[in-house]
Amino acid sequence: MKSMRSLFTTLLLVPSMVLTANTMPTIQSQIDAAVAAGARQVKIQPGTYHASSALSLNNLSGLDIDATGVTLILSKLTTALQISGCRDLTIRGLTIDYDPLPMTQGTIVGFGPKREWTDVKIHQGYPDPTFLADGWAFIWTSDKTTRLHKPGTGNRGNKSITSQGDGVWRIAHGGPMNDTAEIGDFLRIPQKVESHGALVVGRCTNLTLIGVTFFSAPYHFCTSFRWCDGVTLQSCRIVPGPPPPGATEARLFSSVGDGFNFSGITGGLRIEDCETDSTGDDGIMVMNTRQAVIADNVITGAFTAGPMPAFFDFSGLPDDATALTAEERDKLKRPQDAIFVYRSEDVTLAGNSVEEAP
Repeated sequence: MKSMRSLFTTLLLVPSMVLTANTMPTIQSQIDAAVAAGARQVKIQPGTYHASSALSLNNLSGLDIDATGVTLILSKLTTALQISGCRDLTIRGLTIDYDPLPMTQGTIVGFGPKREWTDVKIHQGYPDPTFLADGWAFIWTSDKTTRLHKPGTGNRGNKSITSQGDGVWRIAHGGPMNDTAEIGDFLRIPQKVESHGALVVGRCTNLTLIGVTFFSAPYHFCTSFRWCDGVTLQSCRIVPGPPPPGATEARLFSSVGDGFNFSGITGGLRIEDCETDSTGDDGIMVMNTRQAVIADNVITGAFTAGPMPAFFDFSGLPDDATALTAEERDKLKRPQDAIFVYRSEDVTLAGNSVEEAP
């Protein structure tokens, strides 16, 4: 059997490539081999990996995974990375994306007489819509000029979606829509998903993510961290990825819903020097958490910049924070908050900023 030193040397000398079923090993097998050999570090061969199911890291301890230069592309709209029951685990440099994308987009080309339906022509290179949930489906309108979320529009109610031919799809709302959407504005439409979240984490201790990037994610959350004791995110990003092949329009959104979402974190949560751009809902959401530092993060994107940050049910607000009631927030016509802290204690915020997309 090769020594781990020999294995790492071999991995480092092989040039970056697009890995297929015929050019294994997979990311999973590389990690499993390192764990079986008792390694404390594993360097994943740089390249683009395609998979149809999640990379699963369960009950690992004391492992540092360097995935710099590695892109994992999921072919199904399910969780890409699942982490459970791990202790002292570090992941570096991984990029996650989906093909097909977990959302599509297009240009509004018509309305019903009472705006009871909206016709949208799907942008070249983006998938046809496959599904609409009845109700809250994160269907957002973007201004045709700014590409930001358009003031005076919210989630567009939906009952059905049907093809009208020539790339045009009709979304029936189940009733009249009274908003500011116009012909020529853009519409973002989520696709049917098998499970929510590109990253799902549960019951880990001392988990660290450094330089991990998400180009897209199925809704409701891009990342979900639950019931962990000690979590650190450093220089992680949720940003729109490159346009799909044949596309002439840039992606309007990154994640369908929230960006970084945390609940039930104890033992210290640190979110530092991270970025969310064009998420479909809150940039950073922290709930039911004790001891958190949220510092030097940038929230950019599809939603018009407003008061930053907005907080609800949060005791001990810092002096420079803006506390909004639900009524005040509703008047802003902003469905998204840059940072949403809810029922949490001992939270420090410093140096965060919210910006509009250029």
